[in-house]
Amino acid sequence: MASGVLEVEARSGERGRVATGGAAMKTVAMLYSGGRQWGGIETYLLHLFRLNDGQRVRLVLLSMGDWDLTRAVAALAEQAASEPSGLGAAPIACRVLSSRRVRLRTIGDIREALGAEGAKLLVSQGVVANAYARLAARAARVPHLVVVHSDLANDYPRLLPRLLYRWVDRLLRPLTDRYITVAAFLKERLVAAGIDPDRVRVIYNGVAVGGLPGHEDFPRQTTTKVAPADLRTQGGRPTLVSIGRLHPVKNFDSLVRAMKWLPEEVVLEIWGSGPEEDRLRALIDTLGFGGRVKLCGEAPGVEPVLARADVYVQPSRSEGCSFAVMEAMLAGKPVVVAPCGGMPEQVKDGLTGVVASGTGPEELAAAIRRVLDDQSLAGRVAQAAQETARLDFSLERWLEETVSAFLEAAR
Repeated sequence: MASGVLEVEARSGERGRVATGGAAMKTVAMLYSGGRQWGGIETYLLHLFRLNDGQRVRLVLLSMGDWDLTRAVAALAEQAASEPSGLGAAPIACRVLSSRRVRLRTIGDIREALGAEGAKLLVSQGVVANAYARLAARAARVPHLVVVHSDLANDYPRLLPRLLYRWVDRLLRPLTDRYITVAAFLKERLVAAGIDPDRVRVIYNGVAVGGLPGHEDFPRQTTTKVAPADLRTQGGRPTLVSIGRLHPVKNFDSLVRAMKWLPEEVVLEIWGSGPEEDRLRALIDTLGFGGRVKLCGEAPGVEPVLARADVYVQPSRSEGCSFAVMEAMLAGKPVVVAPCGGMPEQVKDGLTGVVASGTGPEELAAAIRRVLDDQSLAGRVAQAAQETARLDFSLERWLEETVSAFLEAAR
């Protein structure tokens, strides 16, 4: 017994638990279609499963295939079942479905899982998961909610897949009851497409500030107050750091080219993996930047990578609400971002960071120079960004708003 709530084990088939007064916990199913690289959707879902306090909802992951996130959530469910007080989390479950992208039977599998779990709401994110979820939710007579993390028009660089996915999204969009967007600009895109603004709620992502009560094992983002004198370099060389999938939308090619307009002593570390790796390596070799630009592979963790940075740079052509930018702000690093998507909502130019005038190499270089050439500015924006991250982008705020939105949409 915890907080007046009767605990049940976190395994498939359990219908939830009973709150004080006899009201059943509502079960929310999260459909996940998988991903070769860890990204924003994976971080978002793992935060939900690790941090939900279990007072109002039970979470079930329906995973199309066995992925890193699937295994992480399954481990959490097993831990919660054996040590229900260890995480303080809601009862959770994880079901693995077929990983095939084109399989009509998957719609039936999802419908059956919703019934078996007693789900009152199906949530999805990503164009593939959204398509299956919309059809399965309608078949199961369960409300459907989409979490929009990015602008679909920028997610697929190849023309044919982009046109196909946009067509499927428009065709099935009427089957979705509610939306959460992680940035205001994404809501504006939905409203412009004809969706009722009252059905769309903006909830910015959150970042861990010293952990959450009752989740002592959750990785903490430690912070220290910053001042201009605290800004140091790696090995005496100013170091730029950027984290993200090596994908065209991240615009790392422009960031590499921007090094041409920066002092020779400046070095750049890009952390992540993805389909653009070979092309970026070839570009680095062609430009003769082998001694200044390094592709570092997957980050061992956000904090040790950010500890290497004098300036954090997010050059993306499109972003929703960047977890990496929030982590850099919280770590007290001056942040430079491109003027795209939700990044100007996260970073206020000259106040909590620097927003470049464009996404091209020269524009990115000019923004970076503003920080490198003015230590006073760097210290001011870093300190203000740290406070903004603590106050406006906390996980407590994000979790409360997200669970409330789920309950509003659930039957």
